[in-house]
Formats: sequence, structure tokens, C-alpha cells
Amino acid sequence: APYCKPFVESSNGDLVAHVRKDKEADYLFVINDKRTFGDYFGPYGMVAEKGVPNNGVIRLRRTDVQAVYDLVKGKEVPFRKRGDFTEIAVNFSTNDGRFYLILPQKIRALNGTLSSGKVTRGGSVTVQAVLEGSRSRIRSLHPVQLTVTDPAGRITDDSTFGVVENGVYQQKILIPLDGKIGLWRATLRELASGKSRTLSFRVH
Repeated sequence: APYCKPFVESSNGDLVAHVRKDKEADYLFVINDKRTFGDYFGPYGMVAEKGVPNNGVIRLRRTDVQAVYDLVKGKEVPFRKRGDFTEIAVNFSTNDGRFYLILPQKIRALNGTLSSGKVTRGGSVTVQAVLEGSRSRIRSLHPVQLTVTDPAGRITDDSTFGVVENGVYQQKILIPLDGKIGLWRATLRELASGKSRTLSFRVH
């Protein structure tokens, strides 16, 4: 400790934390590794296979944080600033993991556009999303989900997961030759705050 100041610290030795970075974002992984002997291998005293509830505080040596998002639940989570640190409280009911996105600005809006509002069967349309923060475009890697439905409400094969890079996400939607004629929908959802945008186009 007198010689090394780690970027991320845990108040509990059984909470294992690791951080990856991209531009202004930190991606925080937290694993609860607290275990005890259960009923399966436990009687042999060789493997502690049963997860145990645990809690603690993860501290990041960062002061410009304005938002922390749970990327699994798709929502903002509370945090606290104390001195040179940003602190995030974590609670586990068993051995489990958390995945957080940490940003110096809040996510404000997910804007979307289509290359065309009309497309013929066998053609394609490109959907584009722009992710805006509270003060500027969010340029770090950011997970999004694209769900495409035909006029019958059926989810098509173009539905996928992707990544916003430098604030922009693009994906081409291919319309099958036997695709249903009518109104199609492309729903974009960013997986940090859960904000979404639905765009419509007509196949003829």
C-alpha cells in the first residue's frame, strides 16, 4: 500500500473487482467469490461450492464521475464521491457478478434515423443511432440492442446486439424477397439506461 495506489479497490477481500477502459468510460466488473461448503462436494471438505451472501463498497480513484449504470439491469445506480474516490455499494445474495458502466456525464438521449421510410422486398434499409450525453456525444464503446419486427409482430433475423462506437451505431436491415408487405418496426435500446427509440418503415 505505501508504494502502489490501485485504480480500483474493494472493502471486502471476497469481492473481486477489475476495470477496463475506453476513452471516457470505465467498465467495472465485480465478482462475489465468497463461498462455503454445501451439500454436494461440501461433505468431503474439498470444494467450497456454495455461494454466500456478501456486500461491500467498490472504490475507484476517479473524481469526475456523473453517472454509474448497471449494464445487466439496464438502469442507473447510486454512487457517492468521497475525496479522490467514487464509491459504489454492492450487495450479493449468492456468488454472482455485476457489470457497471461509469461515465463523466449522464446519458441524455438515443436518437435514431432510417436511410429510407420505404423499401421494396429484397431491398435494404439502414438504421443509424446517435447516443447523446448531458454535455456531448458519448464516444466510448456502448452496448445497444436492435429488434426488428414485421407487420405480423414477428421478430426477424436482423434483430441483433451491437456497439455504439464514437457515438454512432449503424446496421443494415435486409428485407427477404418473401417479406411481409406493410409497416415494419426497428426498435433501438441502449443497454445502460434502458432508453429506446422505435423507427418505422414500409415494405412494398
